[in-house]
Amino acid sequence: MKSLEFTRRYKKLDSLQKKAVDTIEGPLLVIAGPGSGKTEILSLRVANILLKTDTSPSNILCLTFTDSAAATMRQRLLNLISSDAYRVSIFTFHAFCTDVIERFPEYFYGGANFHSADPITQLEVLEGVFKTLSYDDPLSKTHPEQGYIYLKDTHSAISNLKKAGLTPKEFFSVIKNNEKEIEFFNKELISIFSERTHRSQFPLLRKFLKRVEKYKAPSSPLPHIHSLSFYFTDSLAKVLDEAEENSSTKPLTVWKEKWLAKDEHGIIVLKDSTLLLKLYSLASVYEQYMEKMYALGYYDFDDMLLEVIKALSSNETLRYELQEKFQYILVDEFQDTNDAQMRLLNLIVSHPVNEGRPNLMAVGDDDQAIYKFQGAQIDNILRFKEEYRDAQIITLTSNYRSTQDIIDLALHVIQKGENRLERRLPNVHKALVSAGGDKGKGEILYCGFVSAREEYEYIAHEIKKLLKEGLSPSSIAVIARKHEYLENIVPYLYQKKITVNYERQQNVLRDSRIQEIIVIARFLISLGRKDKVEADEFLPEILSFPFWEIPRKTVWEISLEASKSRRSWLSIMLASKDKKITQIAHFLIDLSVRSLSEPIEYIIDSIVGAHVSLIEESEDEIKKSSSHKKIQSPFKEYYFGKEEFNLKPAKYLLFLSSLRVFVYALREYKHGSLLKIDDLVTFVNTHEKNELILADENTLLTGKEAVTLLTAHKAKGLEFDTVFVLHCQNEVWSGKGFPRKISFPANLPITPAGDTNDDHLRLFFVALTRAKRLLFLSSHAVGERGKIMSKLSFLTAENDVHTNKKVEEVLQAKLDEHPSEKGGNVTSIENVLSTALPFIKDEKALLKPILEDYTMSVTHLNNFLNVVRGGPQTFLEQNLLRFPQAKT
Repeated sequence: MKSLEFTRRYKKLDSLQKKAVDTIEGPLLVIAGPGSGKTEILSLRVANILLKTDTSPSNILCLTFTDSAAATMRQRLLNLISSDAYRVSIFTFHAFCTDVIERFPEYFYGGANFHSADPITQLEVLEGVFKTLSYDDPLSKTHPEQGYIYLKDTHSAISNLKKAGLTPKEFFSVIKNNEKEIEFFNKELISIFSERTHRSQFPLLRKFLKRVEKYKAPSSPLPHIHSLSFYFTDSLAKVLDEAEENSSTKPLTVWKEKWLAKDEHGIIVLKDSTLLLKLYSLASVYEQYMEKMYALGYYDFDDMLLEVIKALSSNETLRYELQEKFQYILVDEFQDTNDAQMRLLNLIVSHPVNEGRPNLMAVGDDDQAIYKFQGAQIDNILRFKEEYRDAQIITLTSNYRSTQDIIDLALHVIQKGENRLERRLPNVHKALVSAGGDKGKGEILYCGFVSAREEYEYIAHEIKKLLKEGLSPSSIAVIARKHEYLENIVPYLYQKKITVNYERQQNVLRDSRIQEIIVIARFLISLGRKDKVEADEFLPEILSFPFWEIPRKTVWEISLEASKSRRSWLSIMLASKDKKITQIAHFLIDLSVRSLSEPIEYIIDSIVGAHVSLIEESEDEIKKSSSHKKIQSPFKEYYFGKEEFNLKPAKYLLFLSSLRVFVYALREYKHGSLLKIDDLVTFVNTHEKNELILADENTLLTGKEAVTLLTAHKAKGLEFDTVFVLHCQNEVWSGKGFPRKISFPANLPITPAGDTNDDHLRLFFVALTRAKRLLFLSSHAVGERGKIMSKLSFLTAENDVHTNKKVEEVLQAKLDEHPSEKGGNVTSIENVLSTALPFIKDEKALLKPILEDYTMSVTHLNNFLNVVRGGPQTFLEQNLLRFPQAKT
């Protein structure tokens, strides 16, 4: 323990921070706004527990939400408590559940070995359940091309039910109780709302609310799930008070639109009445899905929490084991905990010896709840006082990050939210005050433009100017609502030679080179089935792939000959005088035959030419060879050759990463089974049909010191001296999401956040509060298709931001430099990646994003050291191009 380091850092804390660190016994809730030093407090509190008690580091459990947050906490602890930091249990919730299952396998799945099911396998199992549904089941509707219409939404709904900690049995119980309540309310509502809303209904509604007070709702299957009548009457009472006070029916009309609807007979009923049939079907499908998954030996990501909850609930020995082990528990980002995580937490801290006062510290901020269920972002915070006796609450109001101007703007935005902790707990006041080293005025600029191009050009110009003034690139961030906006600005930054650090998520299946592999796979299947017509449909595209380097004229001549002679493309290729065309034909035929029996990995290796380059053969050699095994694809040499890497390192590495993700996903598909080429096509078809993304998270890093580009979700927990927030328009930051086909009742607020006004406010608040000193807000008036954009409604009061009057002059000067902006096209991010960006010369920095999580096995180490068989070069070919599992 570095007690001197602890003392030094402890002295820097303010009084409220010290109180949070010193309160190590009993339940403690810390409301920590942005920039209030919560990570430092969590770390110092762990060190303080070790200093003041006899607790072992392994008896302290820290739960976070991301791997990066866990790594940050452990690094801070290393500086405080040295090697003991590795003994403190720091986990994400899912990693913690995985650890429990691995350490106590006898309590899970009857001791049998279960495998994680990827999204494709989950959908296949779920589709099997859908095939058993009756024709009149509300979820059984199909489309000729899209298949089961409700399949994807049902999969998402089941995931949300699991995150809420609801088993099929518990969910069914909630629906059944709701049906009883709906029956009661519908009888009452018909007489009141049979006509248009008017003031004469006010006294009728008052009498109705009094009758409801005597109504006894069915008991809930879980203590934290309220009855439907609780939400219904609470909202109606508030609206009625407002309507009577203002002598206006408008509030009641709005309430009526939200809660009531007409059924198929034109009768006024609760909207939740129309959900019942779908929800009953969903409960049945959920139950059958879980049974099938268990029978097949599968579990999914969300199952881990439910399985641990179930095991802890039914096995006292396991529960006491964990309760005895973890004497102190700390939870970060508490506002984002879902109901399943809260149930898990309660089971761990509910040891009788605690008497309702566990040593539990929860740190959170409802204003930064951007991952929680809709309308439930403060429920767990409110339940904290109810769950744990004598719980203390500390509200940190000192912000050590931003200047007061930035804080004031952020508060102005977030205070427009309705469902905030300040409105629910009278003793909680969250008026943040700047307490950093620079307490002066921060600079906030709002810049309005006509088009997005002008907006991007201005931001690139301002960043370049800041860099010339000596600001470090790593202290600057560009934050957007979606990745597409960040991708759009990359070319503008590139034009000014600004280095960029951008962790972007791309859909691997849309990569043009992955598509080439997929098209060849489809061709091999059609050829193997001797469907010459379908095979011919693929060959024009295949021969046009750039890695063959076949002239367009040659492809056209084959097409012309096939049309004239009415022969197949393949037969014409075999008879061609062009040796290369003949080789390709033999290569594809050989590959088609092999694909009938060989594993998919061998076939992919052959398609990409993973081992050797194309070997020229004479016509006599081709005729003599029956298998043509020497003919190899030039794919690897074309895309992965040294010259290609030297000229286009970014494109090279991005494709390398995409191929790794694609091959690894195929290996995980149907875990443990031998896959053939048909499985690859089925895998891709299922993704395309259900609009699933095979995501690859990779980092576009063009310099050691780089400007960071990130979405608001990704920006959470980070800070920068200067922040540019893109597209401050209602259509971007306040836009509605896609409607969901399956909705949950009012007493199950388990739809993921994102669509309400409060959700939009919190996300924008997170973006604003990343800035320390400089904050640039920009927007444009006209969209790409000529649509008029509206200024973000969050920024409505006077003096919110200061308009930059010199923007037009700056733009005109920069447009003169880049005439393409006057009507031409700016190069796309793909074209930027194809050129020589200002990349780090050091290959280690380029490969770091791909290799940072790689763990070398004994076999791989031997390959690396064996210089006789090729050494490091062979190792790279075998392990970077063939992509083994990242961790062993």
